[in-house]
Amino acid sequence: LREMTKVFSDRRFVILCLSAVIMTVAAGISYASFAFFVSFAMGRSDAFVQIGIISTIMAFVVMAGAPTWVYVAKWLGKKRTYIVAATCHGLVLICWGTYADSPIYFAYIMAGLLALFNSGWGLIILSMLSDAIARSREERGENRAGAYSAVWSIIEKAGIAAGGTLVVGGILSLTGFDTESAKQGIAQSADAIQGIVLAYAFIPGIAKIVTAGLIWIFMPDDDLMKPAPVEFVDED
Repeated sequence: LREMTKVFSDRRFVILCLSAVIMTVAAGISYASFAFFVSFAMGRSDAFVQIGIISTIMAFVVMAGAPTWVYVAKWLGKKRTYIVAATCHGLVLICWGTYADSPIYFAYIMAGLLALFNSGWGLIILSMLSDAIARSREERGENRAGAYSAVWSIIEKAGIAAGGTLVVGGILSLTGFDTESAKQGIAQSADAIQGIVLAYAFIPGIAKIVTAGLIWIFMPDDDLMKPAPVEFVDED
């Protein structure tokens, strides 16, 4: 525990942790409300079929898109790449929520774009975490990779759990979602539908844009994140 608390003296890691808290809570909210969004906001009677199709699209795009972001990062730098991917992810979510009742092909396009940008910021944030660990090792002469990883894992699990239970449940309750009506196939109120859209699209979308701003303002540039080069001196 003492070693885990020491990692918070690293400003770079603290910023990454703050971004991870926001992102993982937002992800938990979005994941937990996805089925509600497809069923009620999109108004799909074949919601479970569409959830399967949309999830498949997302899975393939995430796998196919990851190598692309490696090249983008080499061109733009990791920091700028993260900002672009996170911001675009948020904007796509907001767009999808705004036009939730559009034809199903629109949902497929939005799902593909979401997955593409998700693979971008998800890949880059882990690379930035590795850079922070390596930089800390170079500066302090101590290898705390295990402590860094433990704290990161705790944040990911706790954030998704909190977003997927407490936050979503609170939003749906406050906006009047009726569980009994849902079980009987009765339409939800306009406020309840708006709450679902808020939970799936607007809150996570805004959170991702906020996180992009956090990284933009407070995270050091790429050359300050990378480990310091090792210099070899020729004694001859």
